[in-house]
Amino acid sequence: LRLIKNLPAKVNLIPFNPVAGVEFYPPDDRIVLRFQSYLLANSVVATIRRSKGRDVSGACGQLAGKYSLR
Repeated sequence: LRLIKNLPAKVNLIPFNPVAGVEFYPPDDRIVLRFQSYLLANSVVATIRRSKGRDVSGACGQLAGKYSLR
């Protein structure tokens, strides 16, 4: 929070999508909302964006995972 609180910026929260062979997993929607609320309460503009492209493995996290596993 110290790094971004005084920056004239907006934070986009884009939940991670599942990728085969990767230990990370998507966060629960309640966790994302709680984090957004924390940022907003501390004067940081934060928007939750829904990731697109999940059906073709082209969403957030999926392309990087696809190529790093090769």
